[in-house]
Amino acid sequence: MPLQVCSLVDGNYIPHSTEGLFSQPIITIHDGSSITAVDQKLYLKRDDDHTYSEIRISIIDNGSSGWTMKCADFGVLTPVDKDWEAETDETSFGTLVINNDAPILFWIRVVSPVGIPVQNKTDISLVVNYKEEVI
Repeated sequence: MPLQVCSLVDGNYIPHSTEGLFSQPIITIHDGSSITAVDQKLYLKRDDDHTYSEIRISIIDNGSSGWTMKCADFGVLTPVDKDWEAETDETSFGTLVINNDAPILFWIRVVSPVGIPVQNKTDISLVVNYKEEVI
């Protein structure tokens, strides 16, 4: 897997997918009593010696309707509600190039509808498109 979507856990980048298997799903927790917005910081990290550009990430809800999902590049600052207003389910990194081992930070937001049962939402998919070049 050339580019991996990872979470940072105890100083280690843990990939959510290994060899095409979604072995560590992205999980958000929702209490169901009100509309719950959960923001999660994720990283794109390469695991080979290729260069990646024209990177675009889309978030997809594979489950029930009524949920809102957004994806954004806010950098290291933790976003607040107002930051998310103009964002959509896709983010693009424009001319950014991954050509070293430094990960790229991005954010997702998953918003539950009101009145759902308490649940851990695990049916979230990310689609990562990019241009790949051998160094």
